[in-house]
Amino acid sequence: MSDKSVFLRHPLSFADSEFRILFFSDIQDGPDYDRRTVAAMDAMIERHRPHLVLWGGDNVVNCSTAEEFTCTLKDFAAPMERRGIPWAHVFGNHDEELNPLSKAEQLKIYQSHPHCLTTTVPGIHGQSNFVLPVLSSDKKRIAFNVWGLDANQYIRELGQEIGYPDLEKDARLPHPLVRNCEYDLIRFDQLMWYYTTSQQMEQENGGRIPAVMLLHTCPEEFMAITHNPAETGMTGEHNEPICPAPINSGLFAAALQRGDVAGIFCGHDHINTYEGTFCGIRLSFLSCIGFGAYGLGGSDRENNRLRAGRLVTVKEEAPDRFSSQLLFAKDYL
Repeated sequence: MSDKSVFLRHPLSFADSEFRILFFSDIQDGPDYDRRTVAAMDAMIERHRPHLVLWGGDNVVNCSTAEEFTCTLKDFAAPMERRGIPWAHVFGNHDEELNPLSKAEQLKIYQSHPHCLTTTVPGIHGQSNFVLPVLSSDKKRIAFNVWGLDANQYIRELGQEIGYPDLEKDARLPHPLVRNCEYDLIRFDQLMWYYTTSQQMEQENGGRIPAVMLLHTCPEEFMAITHNPAETGMTGEHNEPICPAPINSGLFAAALQRGDVAGIFCGHDHINTYEGTFCGIRLSFLSCIGFGAYGLGGSDRENNRLRAGRLVTVKEEAPDRFSSQLLFAKDYL
């Protein structure tokens, strides 16, 4: 591939016609992290042996120094690194906000881990935009893609960039379309990179490549699932209003028109575990794996009831019809 972003130091491929991805999101803890988080991740990885682990943002937070960040990330990455399992991550809104390091500085520390596959694309917004190609069992073609997009942070930053200081105030209306949220949107240069790279890979591979996509905050189309549970085949729980950007980035429409993304996976909303299919694209929340982050409230057992990872199993003969399963930490600890 002519785009350097598709070269991996640990190439991915189907094994026995199957490829397993284990998602974790919102570890959202720091140096004094709750040990149950890493124990649950470790147990899930041990039992299911994924071919790839993905983190959905708000990963390492509340560090005071670069050394604290480095040591904490090393602990969180240990379940993959110890087993030699490739892994990658996207950033969330808290990764830079609650740390002394910029996302660019953090990315270098992530990339110092031998099995971390996260890259990013120079010249566009964000520090975790990547595509991970998965080769067919015979290694002769790309059979599947994993896209990651940096959801950026807060919409006030867009206002600062375009010289519109009142953008956040004007976008967050008293009666919003979805919810009065302050989060940024996937920027147009990121969408162009995804769209054109997908086209290029299709041309060079001799056919469209089915894919899944990971980002931190969900597009507003996730509302279609809860508003139409029967029609979209909704499963899982809806316990908090979703928090998309107040301005629709067009991500879902771009993926729909490109025709390659079969599923979009998002974190951020800790106590939403639902998924369903809208216009042929599976929309899935990842729940929250971090025991140090907010949960359902109440007793410790109830508060942590939905701590989970999500296992996605892709079959080589039908990669656009993957299976998806929540793995609850309480069943692994």
